[in-house]
Amino acid sequence: MTFLRTFRLAGGLAAGVILLGTAVPAAAAAQSTARTTAAQGVASPVRVVKQALDLPAVSCPTANVCEAVGTGLTPSGEGQIAIAVRIVDGRATRVVRIAALHDLSGVFCVTPDSCEAVGTTNPSDNGHGAVVNLWRGRPTGLHVVREASSLNGVTCTSRVTCEAAGQTSTTSSSQGLVVGLLFGKPVLARAVPGTAALDGLSCHVPTGCEAVGASPTDVGIVVRLGLRSMGPVHQVSGTLFLSGIACTNPATCVAVGGVYVQQHPTAVLTLIQSGEPGPAQTDPDAAGWSNVACPRGMTCQAVGFSVQPHGGTVTTIQDGRAAETVPVDGAFHLDGISCPTATTCVVSGDNGGEGVFGTVTIR
Repeated sequence: MTFLRTFRLAGGLAAGVILLGTAVPAAAAAQSTARTTAAQGVASPVRVVKQALDLPAVSCPTANVCEAVGTGLTPSGEGQIAIAVRIVDGRATRVVRIAALHDLSGVFCVTPDSCEAVGTTNPSDNGHGAVVNLWRGRPTGLHVVREASSLNGVTCTSRVTCEAAGQTSTTSSSQGLVVGLLFGKPVLARAVPGTAALDGLSCHVPTGCEAVGASPTDVGIVVRLGLRSMGPVHQVSGTLFLSGIACTNPATCVAVGGVYVQQHPTAVLTLIQSGEPGPAQTDPDAAGWSNVACPRGMTCQAVGFSVQPHGGTVTTIQDGRAAETVPVDGAFHLDGISCPTATTCVVSGDNGGEGVFGTVTIR
């Protein structure tokens, strides 16, 4: 969520103040998404986790068990600390602070008991990427990835193999990075030339993934990753960044992110076919999307936020086009989504000062 966290701050700034890159002129902006009729989401009010400041990621391997991760306050309340929240039957049953980490920004659960989470170590450790093995919500292993300055997302293709996405930084530049995990341990870190950071990825077979992020020139990118190969980096014109991706099959994916249209933050998506992104499409009903899940074929749900009124949103995307956007009561931003069934998704984010999670029922 590296880019979206910065991008969404601009929603409250005066017009003309740009935090990342340059606003896209109206003539050069992504084409506006035509509204379609599709399955709609009905969001229940969120539950608050007072120990958390935000919960940018959630993973639900079954309909009644989830794990959410994010950032909380240290016991003294004077600093930030990574936090993991186990959710059972819609309630937070365990909240664990992880002292060695500053934040957690991605999680994937391979079973109801076993999850892999990624984030960043404390600034006192110079801020490296980190992988945490979770068992029933408790950390059982911590692995520092010193090649990375942060790890932003993770997905698993089996109980033993996972891929994490992030970035490596120097004093003058940054580059996207992908890290292979075996039995929860980092085994191979690969830099991705032509990228500034990778925020999300979706792996459709054990040896193939699609990753999204941003280029050094502030344009959203898509890149196909193989076990020993790396496809070309595709820049998606009309996007500022892409932060979430979901693949419905090995050939078809939907990626979401944000862009400025006439200096206003706006949600954007692209439909990816066989590794090639299509034209970017904007949706004025949302100011940015952070992640997406596709529980029902080409019927997907994207989470993000709106500016007027300011609040968390869930948007149905049908066949690569935005359909309906619904607000989520009690949420300020939504960053995480996981859909354990074809009709139920769990979302997570914040209410402006505390972590929240809730359920979206797809009609």
